[in-house]
Amino acid sequence: MKKILTLLLAAVMLLSLSACDLTALLGDGEKVEMNYDYEQMEENLRKMREEDGVYIEMSIVNLETGETPTAEKITYAQTPNGFYYCGDGTEMMVDFSDETKAVTYTKQEDGKWLKTETVYEDSGITREQMEESCSLYTVSLFGYLGNYKIFEGTPMKMSSEKVAGRECDKFTYSVGLFGYGLEYTFCIDIETGMCLSWKLGASAGAEGSGSTEFTCKKLETPYEIQFPSGDDVVTGEEEPSPTE
Repeated sequence: MKKILTLLLAAVMLLSLSACDLTALLGDGEKVEMNYDYEQMEENLRKMREEDGVYIEMSIVNLETGETPTAEKITYAQTPNGFYYCGDGTEMMVDFSDETKAVTYTKQEDGKWLKTETVYEDSGITREQMEESCSLYTVSLFGYLGNYKIFEGTPMKMSSEKVAGRECDKFTYSVGLFGYGLEYTFCIDIETGMCLSWKLGASAGAEGSGSTEFTCKKLETPYEIQFPSGDDVVTGEEEPSPTE
């Protein structure tokens, strides 16, 4: 990842140092300005998770010259009374269906789910605070789904493509000069405004090349989280108050 960042910096230098017209660098073909409403995308996602529930499964792959690709999967689901996240070595879910307490399930190394309860009145934590803590696990999600924001207003080549079975507007941005190059493509779901895939590739002459690719593999709504039960669950102690 460090090498990829170096390549991206080289690509940025390419743009800043070249006195060429940006439209000329983009090559031949008709261009359109990429303009989408990031706030509307967030609102659409909020409605899905609060009204019917939503499930999103994502794949992130990093590839560098001469090195083994690294891959990661992030899964997110949220409903009016539940939350699920899997990524970065963490798998957890929270059941908010009881108005007096939150029930948290955390996946253990042995495959069992550790069940703990947070009683709002006893712990000094409100339901709103518990739900807010879950949002810490989904910061990256909004970054991926709203990734197009950094290219707002940029003239780009436009086509169409299906991602996760959904119709998307596909945009391509590419520049190259003196052995340095940058190509960025992404697909935005026409219905929701969410960025369902993007690929960033950079080359820096003798330094080699690298790429990072994000793809939404599945987007499902309505969705209901299935909480673990029976022998798959082990019970832990009640979550302590922050003052203890």
